[in-house]
Amino acid sequence: MLTTCEPISGGFADQVRQTFANLSAILEAAGSSLSHIVKVNAYLTDPDQLGPFNEVYREILGHAPPARTTVCVQLWGVSLEIALKPGDALVIDMAGDHAHACAGAVTQLAARSAGAVGIIVDGVVTDLNELQACQLNVPVHCAGVEVQPGDIVLADDNGVLILPATELTSVIDKALQSDLAEPELMARLRNGEPLQDVITTRIDNS
Repeated sequence: MLTTCEPISGGFADQVRQTFANLSAILEAAGSSLSHIVKVNAYLTDPDQLGPFNEVYREILGHAPPARTTVCVQLWGVSLEIALKPGDALVIDMAGDHAHACAGAVTQLAARSAGAVGIIVDGVVTDLNELQACQLNVPVHCAGVEVQPGDIVLADDNGVLILPATELTSVIDKALQSDLAEPELMARLRNGEPLQDVITTRIDNS
């Protein structure tokens, strides 16, 4: 069983072999073995992986292997290879896709086995019963700033805004008012009005 938490070198077939080696070690620790497997569900991200997977599958489980369902899936148009190191946090940005659960029991176990300290998800998760064994919806700290579950996080060239969702409407209203006032303030500055008068007017009206 791999214990270094380092990515497997070599090709896809070597990754499959290591996966079965890890699974074998887990089963043996529980007093079982690969020979007791009765059903396998396999998810591949590329149809070209099917050939190497079949070869390793027969190599390890024999020519009369257990029943198997194999699905080739596309990860929302993105091919990802993730290498987590101990102490890392896995951050999953679903780009607004809330129709697919991007994390569940397998994802959290894989991340924890690699030494990850947590998973931050901008989306939905599944396997909630299994995930109850972990700490769910807990605050995280980014550069000294506490981010609560459900907070709105917006980042652009100007910086990063972290805001409780309950305050979003009032902040947006104030921001829009500020934007509407700026053309007049800039016009006054262009006309030569003293800066202190313009700033004082803006502060008094804010």
